[in-house]
Amino acid sequence: MIYLFVLIIIPLLLFLTKIKVLGSLFYFLPFLIRNISFFIKNNKTKNTQKKSNSSVYTLDEAAEILGVRVDSSADEIELAYRKLMKKIHPDNGGSNYLAVKVNAAHDLLMNKFRNK
Repeated sequence: MIYLFVLIIIPLLLFLTKIKVLGSLFYFLPFLIRNISFFIKNNKTKNTQKKSNSSVYTLDEAAEILGVRVDSSADEIELAYRKLMKKIHPDNGGSNYLAVKVNAAHDLLMNKFRNK
């Protein structure tokens, strides 16, 4: 094994250094590592966002989030939704998590009116 290293690897490294391929590889190595980790992080984030969009499962839970009854009219649901979103919208200092929950609750409650 040591003979392989001495006879093949060391001359190869010297040759690559001479033609500056090895130097460019070491120059781009941090860039490649950063981008690979960036793509891994993005994939994890996308998967968790997909799960959180469907985090409201029942009409009772959706009504509780918006502060309305399950049998409320579309106007009451829309009014409660807008009032709540003014308070918790991410542009106004609120959190993305709460905005996703409120949007999911609104969509779930409004689906019963859209399907008629």
